[in-house]
Amino acid sequence: MPITLICEYDGRIFQVPPSQLPARFCSRACYWASMRAQLIDVVCAGCGNPDRVQPHRVRYGRFFCNTDCYEALLDAPLPVWHTDPETRGYCAAMIDGEGHISLNKSKTRAPWAYVGIFNTDERLMSYLQRSFAGHATIKRHSQPTSRHKTVLGFIVRGRHALQFLQPLLPALQLKRRQAELLLEFYELPWVERRWSAKGEIYWQQIKALNCRGPQPTTTPSS
Repeated sequence: MPITLICEYDGRIFQVPPSQLPARFCSRACYWASMRAQLIDVVCAGCGNPDRVQPHRVRYGRFFCNTDCYEALLDAPLPVWHTDPETRGYCAAMIDGEGHISLNKSKTRAPWAYVGIFNTDERLMSYLQRSFAGHATIKRHSQPTSRHKTVLGFIVRGRHALQFLQPLLPALQLKRRQAELLLEFYELPWVERRWSAKGEIYWQQIKALNCRGPQPTTTPSS
């Protein structure tokens, strides 16, 4: 039996079968007219050109008018993190001893850089956050138990991880190769970082360097 509804755009009464619920508009014309009525004024974060778009095209407070503007912003370098040699040496030592450098990826987005320093002392986390001028977060990495304290993590992701690692590179000892591969990976164009086999090679190399335990050995064939 058809269901009687009222169009949200022009108030017209219309009927639809139950299989088409929930229906909000009586026709495609009313749907698109409703979408056009919701247009907002925005400015492209890449080129600065004004435009009128639907609200869902503005994500995380930014709008890009085309793919070129989006890719140009991804490839643009961040400001250099200037700090004293003592702070650089201390942060590099914390990465070597308590840190992790990796290239994370998922099925729906391009791989991104990840740098984390983990410790149970909140004073260390606060020191790192005060020292680094870029964007970083402090998260609880594990819950406390009867024998262990809460582990906190100082996390830097994406291009901000490169901003954090670049001045520390000369002072890194144990994890310098992971940092070098990460910086080389971000020198690739954005399209190659997302889709090419070359980006997969960098991910495999960093994963192998971060592998724990004894490395597999191959026995010579007789």
